[in-house]
Amino acid sequence: MLYTLIILSIMNSQSKIEIPKEYKLQTIPKYNSEEYRKLNFSEDISIELTEKNTITTFKTPRKKASELNFNNGLLIGTDHGEWGGKLSFKTEEKEIKIKDGNIFSVFEFKGDIYFIQGLAHGSINYGEIYKL
Repeated sequence: MLYTLIILSIMNSQSKIEIPKEYKLQTIPKYNSEEYRKLNFSEDISIELTEKNTITTFKTPRKKASELNFNNGLLIGTDHGEWGGKLSFKTEEKEIKIKDGNIFSVFEFKGDIYFIQGLAHGSINYGEIYKL
């Protein structure tokens, strides 16, 4: 498991950390080795330090789409980070793509509909708000 660096960082900032017994200390595999690739493309895991200074892991929750009921259908905004996203309008019969982009919020404000698009990844950091 590639938790080593993160655990060491957490341990340096805390006085007494309890590492679960089922955790095994492993060295990080050689870069681009088969073992490294398997870990790199494995299930996303998040790490958390509890109030009792115990390290826990859990499956990283995926972002849900932002949805807004509109005109007998749904406006749906998706945000998949560096892999893009879109704003679409979906009814029981069809789905129409309105705009490509990382849409992380679709909402109504004072009778108007807005959506927020943006991306913060690597050296990219931008965001915009649109009114439909």
